[in-house]
Amino acid sequence: MHLDDFLEMEKAKWTRLVVIVCSSYGVGQAPIGARKFRDVCDEILENQGVDKGGYSKKVLSLEGVTFALLGLGDSHYTTFFKNPTTINEAMTAAGAVRVGELGKADASG
Repeated sequence: MHLDDFLEMEKAKWTRLVVIVCSSYGVGQAPIGARKFRDVCDEILENQGVDKGGYSKKVLSLEGVTFALLGLGDSHYTTFFKNPTTINEAMTAAGAVRVGELGKADASG
């Protein structure tokens, strides 16, 4: 299932464990099929934090969700692993906990 399909078809019904396998495209963007999901991740990273009044603000709460992430790419490119890194940071910022190491599959390695 594409990440975007998850957002639309499944209405983002987060289970306790989510397994994500993704790559980067172009200059670190999400590939087709994950662009909307990446937009959600970018929004989380831009807007989560503390507001001017000192209160915590959450765009999306993923408390109780664990995830595994395998990033695909080619380390010959300067933007290697940018999209998977952004997804990892957003999931963590939203309260999800990664299980295990952040996986890196390098086409050049």
